[in-house]
Amino acid sequence: MIGDEKMKDFVFGNWQVTARPECGGNLSQVKYKNVDVMRGFTAFEDWKKAPTNYGFASLFPPNRIDGGVFEFEGKHYQLPV
Repeated sequence: MIGDEKMKDFVFGNWQVTARPECGGNLSQVKYKNVDVMRGFTAFEDWKKAPTNYGFASLFPPNRIDGGVFEFEGKHYQLPV
């Protein structure tokens, strides 16, 4: 069953992000200095009932950037793989 056990938490300095692979890579929470910066969700069932009300899709879905390398506006990026 799809549920909360799949969520992944990341911390980048003052930013905290919770990714939900079971929700198509949506981010369920984004915080800056522990303050919400988007309308997030904690329970998968809430998202399932109204997916357009919560979170937002990641710009680059997980495992879709070949080798974790890409360029954007002339700048080279290397993501952790």
